[in-house]
Amino acid sequence: MKVFVEDGNVTLEGKVDWDFQRRSAAKAIWNIEGVCWIDNNIKVTIVAAATDLKEKIELTFKRRARHGGNKIDVGVNGHQVMLSSKVNSWDEKLEAEKAVWWTMGVDKILNQIQCDDESV
Repeated sequence: MKVFVEDGNVTLEGKVDWDFQRRSAAKAIWNIEGVCWIDNNIKVTIVAAATDLKEKIELTFKRRARHGGNKIDVGVNGHQVMLSSKVNSWDEKLEAEKAVWWTMGVDKILNQIQCDDESV
């Protein structure tokens, strides 16, 4: 991990296994006095085979999801994941995305899930 600081601007670089580690690194320094901006260039190391991602994500949904029986469609292109379907609420949409970030090997998510309550 490398950290560069200039005039209150912090740049983080390096590699981690999970996205939550990347986000946690930035969160850990955000409240340090003098930090004005964080450029998080930490990359998620790709260790999982892309062909396994779809299966792992679907298993994650089965274990964690509160989607009330709604099926989330999962598409995988390399290590990028596209989610589509329709859920009952914005919270369910965000929960589905969060569940995907907990899958090792994901480096980008395109969340195209639609919500029944989007007009609210």
